[in-house]
Amino acid sequence: MTQAFSVARDAVLAVDTAWANLEFILKDAESQILLGQNLAESLNQAYCSELVQARKVIASVQGRIEQDPL
Repeated sequence: MTQAFSVARDAVLAVDTAWANLEFILKDAESQILLGQNLAESLNQAYCSELVQARKVIASVQGRIEQDPL
């Protein structure tokens, strides 16, 4: 029983770590995209559709995580 508890505990801790890392990665990616968009605007560059698409993908991933994290 102790071994089963240890396995379950380790699995829960691994999932918790993965979620914490994923949240950080998504927030960092969104921040970098916003910086890129702001830089493009400051340089009077055309609308950057790739950055907009990347933000949509991140929003989609975040939405899926919120609906069903497993």
